[in-house]
Amino acid sequence: MQSTLVGAGDIEAQTRQTLENLDRVLAGFGAKKSNLAYVEIYLTNVKAHFEPCIQLFKQYMGQHRPAGSLIGVTSLAFPEQLIEMSAIAHMD
Repeated sequence: MQSTLVGAGDIEAQTRQTLENLDRVLAGFGAKKSNLAYVEIYLTNVKAHFEPCIQLFKQYMGQHRPAGSLIGVTSLAFPEQLIEMSAIAHMD
């Protein structure tokens, strides 16, 4: 499967795309954001990208606040990739 990186060098564009991808995965299982129990966010540059990433994540989540971790990493699957997320959701 060929994938296309969205927003090379742009943490806000990559964060938005990652959250849209998360929405698609949740929908595929009949789940919603409110079903998220835990979210891990991996950033390649925590100092520069923490604030914009967390601001967009909080907007995305609304009032729901799952448990989570933010982890700084040296690299991800693609050299231009700035963010990755992993999530665990519960089903009602």
